[in-house]
Amino acid sequence: MLNMENCPQHTPVLNSLGDTMRCGLFTNDKADILLVHYEELAGDVDYIQYDPAVQKFSLIFENGQMQELGLTMQDRIDANLRNGADVTIARMKDKKFVSTQKVVFLIQTN
Repeated sequence: MLNMENCPQHTPVLNSLGDTMRCGLFTNDKADILLVHYEELAGDVDYIQYDPAVQKFSLIFENGQMQELGLTMQDRIDANLRNGADVTIARMKDKKFVSTQKVVFLIQTN
C-alpha cells in the first residue's frame, strides 16, 4: 500500500512565470543574465536550468517545483544564454529593485 504521508503536497510543475506575472529576461554578450519579476515568486529558487535545444528556461525551486519562464527567446538572447554561469533574479516594485538573488545557471547538453 502506498504511504501518502511522505509525498509532496504541491504541484510539481507550475504555470509559466510569464502567465502569472509581468517579467523580463535581459542578457548581454558578456554572459550577464538578469531575470526581472514584479510579484513574489512561488518559493526560493535553488537554480535555473536552460535547454537550448528547445529554448526552455526553467526556475527550479528548493521544494522541487519547476516553473518555466514562458517567453519566446530571440536568437541573440539564446546565444547569450549559452555562455551564462549564473542568473541574477531581481524583484521590482514601484520602478525600484526591492530584492535580488544570484543563482546557479545550468545549461542542459544532449
